Amino acid sequence: MFNKKLPVISFVLYVLAGILALFSIWSVVNIHEYISSQQVAFTGNEYSIISYYMSNAGLYLLFAIVIFSLGWILQKSYLSTKKETSELVAQPEIELGTFGEVAIDEDVTGEATEDVNEDVTEDEIDNSVI
Repeated sequence: MFNKKLPVISFVLYVLAGILALFSIWSVVNIHEYISSQQVAFTGNEYSIISYYMSNAGLYLLFAIVIFSLGWILQKSYLSTKKETSELVAQPEIELGTFGEVAIDEDVTGEATEDVNEDVTEDEIDNSVI
């Protein structure tokens, strides 16, 4: 389990998500203390109290979940990509010709020959240009 390498971007996103989660918990505690000090009854003020919690702490918790999920997705994507590339490296390499290489046919005598279509007349060439 520990031999898998964690990508840097995933680590940064996990740390940021942790900071946002801690801030949202701290906000919930402070909101609760504030509402308690105001001696507001919950009955009759349900919407206002829940809205106050959601607007001051809920967004940070939501962002923490989204950022953590993004880090997890990037980590899984990185590990699967790394696994696929390691499988590709293990396969034998196929040699391809170099760029710009011209193939010239050699006949039995060793002389280079060119394939020229001699059936075309000069009139056909002049007409094809026009």
